[in-house]
Amino acid sequence: MENILVKFASLSLVIYISLTLFIYIKQRGFIYYPSKIEEFKELEKVYNIDNLQIKTLLLNRDKDSAVLYFGGNAEAVEYNIPNFSKILKEFDIYFVKYRGYGGSQGNPVEKDLYSDALYIFDDLKKRYKNVSIIGRSLGSSVATYVASKRDIEKLVLVTPFDSLENIAKDIFPIFPISFMLKDKFNSIDRVDSIKCKTLIITAINDKIVKKIYSLNLINKFKKQNIQSITIAKADHNTISLFDLYYKSIDNFLLL
Repeated sequence: MENILVKFASLSLVIYISLTLFIYIKQRGFIYYPSKIEEFKELEKVYNIDNLQIKTLLLNRDKDSAVLYFGGNAEAVEYNIPNFSKILKEFDIYFVKYRGYGGSQGNPVEKDLYSDALYIFDDLKKRYKNVSIIGRSLGSSVATYVASKRDIEKLVLVTPFDSLENIAKDIFPIFPISFMLKDKFNSIDRVDSIKCKTLIITAINDKIVKKIYSLNLINKFKKQNIQSITIAKADHNTISLFDLYYKSIDNFLLL
């Protein structure tokens, strides 16, 4: 009996170590799901960053103000064009295609997404009276990074989370995630450096970003700087199908 228990313990340890190594090696494959879609090519504005072509889509032209949009980890930002063309008429809108997404070169890594975002923001800041930022899901962390480093006009966060590390710990509770995770996207650590007015939009039925992770982020903001809206009947992926989603963004950025 003792030998059986020792063998079982040894086998369990081997399986645990193997799974830990697998998750560590493949972790970015669990985070990023690059879209290969390249629609609306006539709207492309291409940046050369680190000798890589990073693409954006530009909706509207020759406005005084701009909006910079960062999408989710599996989002094809092209799909926003039809609906966003109906709102934010006073803004030039730039939809960023992350490295490896929709024709942009390179591979997505947290620090590179941040550096690309700053590069693009700094370019827009030279040419526009003011620049606001929208970040959805994973893009909310990119948005908070830029907002913590630069003076932006307004910030909109859609289905945001406090930290990808917290979400990963929830999904993989028996693994040492804090030591394993390379890309942590800790938005909550940057809130104190964000000075602009902020709107947070959440979905009542969001099963991907649980309510607690959004609430942790919301509660970190100073009350005078934050507005929050929860869209009934929406979930993480369907939130952009609701009229209230677009009306909320339009009203907030135009005020």
